[in-house]
Amino acid sequence: MFAFLHITMPATAIAIIAASCFRARTTAEPAATSLTVHNHSSFDVDVFTIPSSMARPTRLGTVASNSTATFSLYPRDLQPGGFLSVEVHAIGARGSWVSDVVAVSSEELAVLDVDADLFGDCSASVLYTVWKSATATAA
Repeated sequence: MFAFLHITMPATAIAIIAASCFRARTTAEPAATSLTVHNHSSFDVDVFTIPSSMARPTRLGTVASNSTATFSLYPRDLQPGGFLSVEVHAIGARGSWVSDVVAVSSEELAVLDVDADLFGDCSASVLYTVWKSATATAA
């Protein structure tokens, strides 16, 4: 009996201490900006963000061929300093395309124009930003 208490008491204390140190997220993380993807290709494409050179790409979603989709971008999707780089993979193709890095602020929207050849090469794609006020006045 004493051996049982000797083993379970420290384990219980560790569990209580660990639980008290855990801070649950109480509010949703606000979006930093958004990414609008215009897929001009005949391929469905998967779109990823690259949060750092050491991290694995984070999947945003799939954009059907010849369509447009908008994804929320959160601070965790951006590189330090508010920079954005994306990876695009044409489904059914072998390779992926990685964009240049662009600076994105909370006053800007990121836009990705996807263009792929017949083999799914997306190297003609372009990532850029536009001011939110410019898009609001155009609507």
